[in-house]
Amino acid sequence: MKNIWVVIEVMVAIAITGSFGGCHPAPRVPRPFATQPGPLSTASGFRSGAECPAGRVAVWNGLFDKGNWLASWDPHARFDFGRLNTEVVSDDRFGRVLRVHFPAGSSSPAYAREGHPVGGAEFKANLAGTESSTSVFLSYWVRFDARFQWIRGGKLPGLCGGRCPSGGAVVTGEDGWSSRMMWRPGGDGEVYAYILPAHEYGTELGLGTWKFATGSWHRLADELVLNSGNEPNGISRVWYDRDPASEPTFEATGLRFRSDSTGATKVFFSTFFGGHDDSWATPIDTFIDFAEFLVCR
Repeated sequence: MKNIWVVIEVMVAIAITGSFGGCHPAPRVPRPFATQPGPLSTASGFRSGAECPAGRVAVWNGLFDKGNWLASWDPHARFDFGRLNTEVVSDDRFGRVLRVHFPAGSSSPAYAREGHPVGGAEFKANLAGTESSTSVFLSYWVRFDARFQWIRGGKLPGLCGGRCPSGGAVVTGEDGWSSRMMWRPGGDGEVYAYILPAHEYGTELGLGTWKFATGSWHRLADELVLNSGNEPNGISRVWYDRDPASEPTFEATGLRFRSDSTGATKVFFSTFFGGHDDSWATPIDTFIDFAEFLVCR
């Protein structure tokens, strides 16, 4: 009987420490990032499955569980366009999510101003407590319509500072930069930024490093480390369906977001096909669903 108890004690020690002596724990295996969202915490307002990476604290959470959800994101937020393309729908996984519609024939806001359908939506939500932050982390969930057609590409939400340049605006490095995501042909993903040096219609980073899929939920996370002064020492890291404690799916270094001290002050919710003409337009009515935005610093 004594020998049996010795065997049991050894087995328990192995289960706890991953080794006989406890000095060589089993190696950490990267896992998909929060593939199952946890229950909503009534105390904090954050889901337990939407934690910040180690060393960061949550400063903002964007959910869709309130009637006037936009006011809960930012009391002063207003749609730049596309309010009528948005609706909150029920979802088995997240409860309530934002569905953004793209009518057939819609492309960019500039294309819509020529008399074509308005597709997608855009607004900016101010972030409290990030004005002086030099590093900010954003994550959210995205689900493309199962019939979604990638065409030439389109925009997805990101972060911005100052006047949040976009739409061909000239970047000077003073009071404004932006960094959003894009889908490209075949579902290829990339970072789409208005940073220095200025390029007409933005700077593309990491094209095809990850690939979006249709019909199911995916977690997209982006960490920005803003450059100091006018030095090219900024960083953009992306995790697609991966734990941010693991190696990023994509990383770009040596970036210049700014030449002043403009921080990451807003969530830049921006999604549309385009592009500037009908070659970017969706040929069918389609949609993208969004859930559970989280900002950490």
